[in-house]
Amino acid sequence: MTLVIKRTASLGLLTLSVMLIGACGSGGSGSGAANRESTNGNGSPAAALKEPVKLTIYYPWSGYPKETFMETYGNYMVQKYPNISIEYIQSGRGTTMDELIASKAELDLIMTTSNAYQSLQDRGLNGDITELAKKYQYDFNKLDETVYELTKALEPGKIAGLPLKVNAPGFFYNKDLFDKFGVPYVKDGVTWDDVYETAKKLTREDGGIQYRGFGIRSTNFITFNQLSLPRLDATSKAVFNNGEWKSFLDNFIRFFQLPGFAPTKDATGIAGAATNMFLKDRTLAMLVQMNSDWPKAEQGVQMNWDAATFPEFKSHPGVGPQPEAVYFVVPNTSKKRDAAFLAMAALTDEELQFKAAKSGAAPVLKSAKWRDVYGSEEPNLKGKNAVALVPKKYAPTNGINQYNVIAETNIAATVNGVILGATDMNSALRVAEEATNKAIEEKLRAK
Repeated sequence: MTLVIKRTASLGLLTLSVMLIGACGSGGSGSGAANRESTNGNGSPAAALKEPVKLTIYYPWSGYPKETFMETYGNYMVQKYPNISIEYIQSGRGTTMDELIASKAELDLIMTTSNAYQSLQDRGLNGDITELAKKYQYDFNKLDETVYELTKALEPGKIAGLPLKVNAPGFFYNKDLFDKFGVPYVKDGVTWDDVYETAKKLTREDGGIQYRGFGIRSTNFITFNQLSLPRLDATSKAVFNNGEWKSFLDNFIRFFQLPGFAPTKDATGIAGAATNMFLKDRTLAMLVQMNSDWPKAEQGVQMNWDAATFPEFKSHPGVGPQPEAVYFVVPNTSKKRDAAFLAMAALTDEELQFKAAKSGAAPVLKSAKWRDVYGSEEPNLKGKNAVALVPKKYAPTNGINQYNVIAETNIAATVNGVILGATDMNSALRVAEEATNKAIEEKLRAK
């Protein structure tokens, strides 16, 4: 899996685990194409990089060695700007974010995601590249509109970084189970109602084995919901105890209430349980999980799977889930901000973005030409409907709030309780909203 924040939720008690480190970008006032136009500047990359400069780049998670980073991103930076060299640090023993801060390490670029940006703000490692973008005439018009809006939403009034790639929930299915029960494969353009009817046919017991039609890996369906429903308002008050959220959640809960699904705390079809049922046990026919988490042979998964476009709501035809962007941020503490900006900006070049698309990374560009080559050099995606994993149209972002995770955890508990028959939706949403507001108020008082 490449550069993606993982959320795990066990609908044993659907808990949400979110990485606290990383995050990105933001701001720029105004809206519309006029405000996205490049501003004339007099910056010269050649002058800025006339002398050798070493950039210290920080990856705030583990499992992504320098060799992989250089192959994916670093070599392109160095090839475009030969005077740049790279010191690469990833999180580990002695190199956590807080340990680096304590040692007064100077970081020039920090990788992060849109859903973890707050941790950089909390540590004073956020930044603003607005003036650098003007100086070097960076063209924001080339970015996907929704990704750009997400970038501005991270820290209003600033542009804290630039996106590298985009993740979003994807829709996978096990072809062998469809074949076993004689059910036609799901097709692109499928709706949630279509998926529900298909799940009915695949939720059954056969030979003493319980098969389930549909599962969700985590609460990403809440975080990246297609209807752009907010969890909190601008004052950090919960706003999910309403008919819109009830209708949205009911759409998913019905899958787990199908006759024969047999929901339990240990096998509800959500979170780790769903992943294991899909990849290991092969008893789950359809799965929603992040689109970069396709089954990988190198991880011991040999599976007859495929993908279709993310199921649509009839009220929102053609709209996929909201995106989660992976960013580089130039912290305000960097003494090499010009060089860091230029190196970061290079990674949004069409050449690099197309190369990344071939390996299965969804580009941040407005142009859709890359869709023709998406996944073409990723062995695990050969012969798959891989491009279906990337929405043609992302749902608009519903706002970034550092307390969203509190709301998501309580909404998840709501889903949990309703599926297991412990409560009804109206009562559960009311209790969840009260719990969310109380927890946020305690956080605010502690500041």
